[in-house]
Amino acid sequence: MILRSIARRYARALFEVVWPRNLYDRIYQELKSFEALLEKERTLKIFLQSPHVPYNRKTALLNELSQQLEWHSVTAELIKRVVKNRRIPLLAAVLEELENRRLETEGYVRARVITAFELPPERRDAIVRELEKALGRKILLEQGVNPEILGGLVIQIGSIYYDASLAAQLRQLRNHLAGEETNGYRH
Repeated sequence: MILRSIARRYARALFEVVWPRNLYDRIYQELKSFEALLEKERTLKIFLQSPHVPYNRKTALLNELSQQLEWHSVTAELIKRVVKNRRIPLLAAVLEELENRRLETEGYVRARVITAFELPPERRDAIVRELEKALGRKILLEQGVNPEILGGLVIQIGSIYYDASLAAQLRQLRNHLAGEETNGYRH
């Protein structure tokens, strides 16, 4: 939770710099490319994360990368700060939080729907329409498949989790018959 909070702070600060300057797309793509480069070139990642490598050597390498890859100065400075503060493992979370902030600014809410099987497009569209109507916001729907829920669906929007799956209903019935009440919600 603390690491997520740190990632959120990085994302918020970055967003406040790039959004008003219309740099979001460029900076986001440059950071995604850097993240992919670290995954592809494991020795680079090890070098940048090593406490035994002096920071000035890391900075020299990052400056060279910045020139070769034509990074915007905002990208270059953020990467240097992430490296200096030993936060490379948080880069993916920073990018996720940055994207969440963009979606929120553009009026979107991210919703995850889990079903027992892949939904046809018309059913997905119907779920999106119903959620948009209920929430009064635009929905960005992500679908997951989990055959263990048997049927129905599970919806997660932020910290709200609604389980309307057949498995949950059977569990609720079993608990009711055993004398335990539940309401189908998990917190």
